Amino acid sequence: MSWIYKRYIAFKLSEIIITNIFNYFEIDETKLEGATNNLNIKDLKFELKKEDSIKIIELIESCIERVKPLSKSKSKGNKRRKLNNGKELQKHDSQLSILMPHLINDLLQWYFQSLVSLNLIPDSTNIRTFKFKNDLTKWCNELKDKFPKNKYIQSVIALGIYLNFTVSKAEFLKLQLYTIPFILSNSKEFMIEQKKIIDINSKCSIPFEISNENKNIILYFTPVKLNQILSSSSTPDVGTTIESMTNHVKSLILSNFISKLYSSNDDIVNYLKFNSLNLSKDTIYNSIFMTRYTEDVNSIAKILYTNEKNDNKLQNIIKEYNNDYDKEQYIINEIYDMIIKVDEEIKENNDDNRVLNRIKEIETYLENKYEFFFDQTSEKKGDSKDEKIKAIIKNVCSLFSKRYLEGIKRFISNNQTSSLEIYNEICCHHPKNSILGDSNQIHCFENKNLIFENLLLYWIFGYMYRNHILKYEEDKEIKLDSKYENETIIEQGKQIIKLLKESTNNIYIDLESIDFSHNKTSKFIPIIKNIKQGKIYLKTNSKNINNVVNIVSNTGELSEFYSDLVLIINRVLSIYQNKPIEKFVFVNNINKEHHYMQIISILEWIQYCCEKEGKLSDIPNTIRLEVESSKKSYIEVYINTEWELITHGRIDNLWDLSVLDALDLTSNKIILDLNFLIDASKIEMSEVIESNIEKYRDMEKELLNESQENDEEFKYVRNVDEIIEISGVSSIVLQNLQFRRMKNYKYEWITTSTGNNDSFDDFDDFNNNKKSNVGLYLQYIYAKICSILRNCDFKTKQKEFSSFNKEENEDNEEYLFSLDQDIFKNIENISQKQKQNQFKNIFDFDELVRVTPEVFPLMWFLDDYIYNIYPSVYQKIEPSLILDALNQISHSISSVSSNLRVKGLGKSKLSNEIKALNSRKRLRENEQNDTSNDTIETNDQYWLTLANTRLLLFSYVRKLLYHGLSILGVQPLDRM
Repeated sequence: MSWIYKRYIAFKLSEIIITNIFNYFEIDETKLEGATNNLNIKDLKFELKKEDSIKIIELIESCIERVKPLSKSKSKGNKRRKLNNGKELQKHDSQLSILMPHLINDLLQWYFQSLVSLNLIPDSTNIRTFKFKNDLTKWCNELKDKFPKNKYIQSVIALGIYLNFTVSKAEFLKLQLYTIPFILSNSKEFMIEQKKIIDINSKCSIPFEISNENKNIILYFTPVKLNQILSSSSTPDVGTTIESMTNHVKSLILSNFISKLYSSNDDIVNYLKFNSLNLSKDTIYNSIFMTRYTEDVNSIAKILYTNEKNDNKLQNIIKEYNNDYDKEQYIINEIYDMIIKVDEEIKENNDDNRVLNRIKEIETYLENKYEFFFDQTSEKKGDSKDEKIKAIIKNVCSLFSKRYLEGIKRFISNNQTSSLEIYNEICCHHPKNSILGDSNQIHCFENKNLIFENLLLYWIFGYMYRNHILKYEEDKEIKLDSKYENETIIEQGKQIIKLLKESTNNIYIDLESIDFSHNKTSKFIPIIKNIKQGKIYLKTNSKNINNVVNIVSNTGELSEFYSDLVLIINRVLSIYQNKPIEKFVFVNNINKEHHYMQIISILEWIQYCCEKEGKLSDIPNTIRLEVESSKKSYIEVYINTEWELITHGRIDNLWDLSVLDALDLTSNKIILDLNFLIDASKIEMSEVIESNIEKYRDMEKELLNESQENDEEFKYVRNVDEIIEISGVSSIVLQNLQFRRMKNYKYEWITTSTGNNDSFDDFDDFNNNKKSNVGLYLQYIYAKICSILRNCDFKTKQKEFSSFNKEENEDNEEYLFSLDQDIFKNIENISQKQKQNQFKNIFDFDELVRVTPEVFPLMWFLDDYIYNIYPSVYQKIEPSLILDALNQISHSISSVSSNLRVKGLGKSKLSNEIKALNSRKRLRENEQNDTSNDTIETNDQYWLTLANTRLLLFSYVRKLLYHGLSILGVQPLDRM
């Protein structure tokens, strides 16, 4: 709410300044030269219009800064200011301050520009010709003396070149906890004004008014492979796989946060309402989580080898438990056990190649019949042996894809505005047999298949061929067979893709042959041209050396760049049966930054080429390319997608071998699986529940017997299992978001299983546990506040308070918050229309501040969080800013909560503890001469009013904690 105070101060100061505005400036004769020699300051006055007054108010408002609270420690750094006379003064304990030189510079700039625009001075005049003639210290004192005092601004203090303002703490709390939630939030104009403030501070491109049509955003996080999911602590070279899976988890968590941030539409302003139901219904972006899930034939061959080695054990298990959902986990555990034994066998027999040779034979067999085994559209039949192999492959791949999908959904379960598109690829030893994003057979876990002819992909590669952009090694241009030289661009593109898959030569995109001058992200171009001499390889042929068994093999692989590019072209640029994607965000580790810079640069170039070669379509932002094809005569391409790259730092220790092996979750071996990670994180919460089992049994009974409906605006847990699940996810998510996005950090596993002396048996130990899990701590504080509200029957109170919330639709509200109006006077006019006569019998903010002065710093920080910290997150995409703020809010409310007791207030027989606690503060001025017997000790109405006011405070903090945790991607727990 500080913006209201800033606006009021700016308005009142402008009334003082404008009357003497032209007397503040004079001409510096030492700077006069040429045509300005004859300037006379008396002639440089003009009539001020309303626009000029508003501009001056804006300048003053922009110079008003929040003052950080004074520390009890010795002042240093930015808490001490140097004055021109050399003395040092600490800033006064105020809330708002103006550094006068900044204001003077802005006013002088406005004055100079006004003179130039009115032709009162030549355009060539130097602004240094003018200067401020008053002494700044004296001017500060002059403004202080003239500034009108009222109940909102407690005092104005001039300290050197600073003009400081101290707000009335009680009035600030009343404004924040009552006037805005109950009265102003009913004003559409006020809500728009608040949203403008937040959008300006966030430098957000989202318009103030919500679009009628939602936009679509894709968040492309790190792809994953089946061999990574099948890996365990027994797998050779597991370190590289751990790093890949760690990046996968981090990019997923960060993608979920970005999705919630973009889709929230600055809905934090809605949380300022007292009754704010369905808070996030109005979303600007619909989020789509997208990645590639690659099943490699080598991993499938290893699974078939384990079945063969164990006398068809896997085949028999699948046959026995097929379609039995409860037994799926048992089958998966058996597969992991068999894979771990094979990995250990390979490690132990370094000199014996029989295992790897047999796996290689199975892999070759599968590739020779890849259409039968992997192509879902193929109608080929096989013998009984092949049919059994295909059944194993189908069931195993289905089990692991479902398990992977379950893990993803557990991480993003709190995101209701998102959908998943995980595209399944098959990677073979020979690229011509692979089923990638350029193939019609690629499918999505969510049944969103790309089953259509890839005409746009053919056109793009045909266009690259015709413009001599694709080359072999040593700068040799690619030449198709002469019979294709006169073919259509579509046919040429088909042949180029076929050549890519079958050729034994390295093929790359020559960046020097591309004109990137029309790219929006031109800053990427110099960087990508310096990588590998400006070459982007689509296919590389290399020798692979297996150090374990000393085997050397030649491989020709399509690059990851090719796989990413073709999938994005088919999913995003081609709008066949797809809604347009307005924004596409790559979320990945900093090590992959150059890779995605290359992709974005090529995609922007493709968009430009399509726009240049095509014609406008009837669909907005769509180009129609004329093609010659047996099926279609044109292709529609969406060219308005905005590309963005968001990277993160390196994470170590997420899969901590020493800690996780001790948990004995499965075969006493770590498996690199998302579900395993969450289950391991749930151990901490499970241990707390086991040590307090009676409490949680009572909680479950309470949840089962709870008959009253929950509020629509908050999500609630239903059972203890849900508490454990959300706690496990929160622990991983919030600990990974607590560091700056680009920081490299080490993940800390803090469980009682680690033997850590800082472990705890109950959540009441959190405040004394400096190494406690940040995720569980924030959930605990939120649950504690919910418990206070629940025990005080806040739902009933809420209905009572709402009866004083009388909605009135104003016909004309534009003037209420305009810059040239006294904003507090207008607020008072609105408030008078509400039921104010009973206000003092319900809330008492003066007494709240007097009895617990610690409340004001908390509320002042909450204001900073809403209007400054949270908006800056949009600009920086920095979740740690929210987490730091929530941590500070939680610690503040935790430290002050002992002085904010509510239960029993208003009932004398239950209030003795509260009265004793506040005995030194409870004597008020109006009672010093009170001879009646109705003192505070016996005045139940006094305690009831104080309790109501404290409940408002707790409700307000709960909403902001709920909002912050939700944006970070976890569901807040109302019980723990």
